[in-house]
Order: sequence, then C-alpha cells, then structure tokens
Amino acid sequence: MKNLFRYFSVLCIAGSCLTVTAQQSARVHVVLHRVQNLTVNPTQQTTTLTYKTLDDYQNGVEVLQKEHLNVFSTTGYVVKVRLGAPRYHQLIAGNEEQVDMPAIRISAQSVAAQPLTEFTPQFAGATNETIISNRSASMTEVFDVRYQGPGNNVMSRFVQGAEVTELSNTVVYSIEAR
Repeated sequence: MKNLFRYFSVLCIAGSCLTVTAQQSARVHVVLHRVQNLTVNPTQQTTTLTYKTLDDYQNGVEVLQKEHLNVFSTTGYVVKVRLGAPRYHQLIAGNEEQVDMPAIRISAQSVAAQPLTEFTPQFAGATNETIISNRSASMTEVFDVRYQGPGNNVMSRFVQGAEVTELSNTVVYSIEAR
C-alpha cells in the first residue's frame, strides 16, 4: 500500500498528475425574424372633419390626433397611407351613394424627436403613399397625425338639402420594410 501511495505521489509531484474529465458541447442557434407592427390608437378609430362656418369652407379644417400611430420595427421601415375605397360613401335619405371628393391631406410627426425619421405629407387616395420613413429599427415610436380637409369652398358642393351631410371613407395605414 505504501508503494502504491509513493507511486501516485511521484506522478503528481512530477506535474503529470492524471485528472480524468469529460466534456461535451452543444451548439446554440439564434434565429431573428423581422417583426413590424403598426397600431392605430384604439380610442381614435374615427376622425371627424366638421365644416360649420364660412371660415371652415374657405380655409379648410383640420384635426390633430395626438399619439395616433404606434410603430414597432426591428428594421428600417416606411408607413404608407391610402383610402379604403376610391370614392366616399354618402348616405342620403337612407340610400347610400358613392361620391368623388377632394382628397384629405394626412401628415405625421413624431412625439419624441427621431433624427432618422422623415415625414412626407400626402393626399390620401387609392394608392399607398409614404408618410413616414425611418432608416433604423424602432422599438416604440409614437406619431401624432394631422388630418386636413380642403378649403377654397370646394366642400360646399357636397352639401345636400338636409341640414347635415355626412361622407365617409376608411383610411388604411400599412408598414413595410425599408
């Protein structure tokens, strides 16, 4: 037994002490997908442009929807706008008619300054038009949106015999990778 102990001691002292270990490895893959999300503030699903005065018809009207759009994007992106239908819907005496109407101007601005974000006001029509463009990812960017109805008395031609005439359409926002 002493000889066995001396034998192992000599091996360890000489620096060649044997240590038995086992190693295994595993590889980890990280898969990243582009994610983009655009939401309209749920409390602002309807925007109403109201013409009540001579000044409204002459100069147009506008509504600013604060914190109207919220964007999340893992890459650069563009936000586009268009109308849901090529013509506006008008309800007259229970009958719905399709009406060609002058375009509503839509513009956006960031709630918090973002140096890589560009804004281009657009007249909402049948085709997608870019109103927001950003070259980088955005984890949470919030935008105010301004809706502007035309002036120069062009809206007066849509007033029917009723006290109030209402026209409606859907504004469609979309987000795409830049």
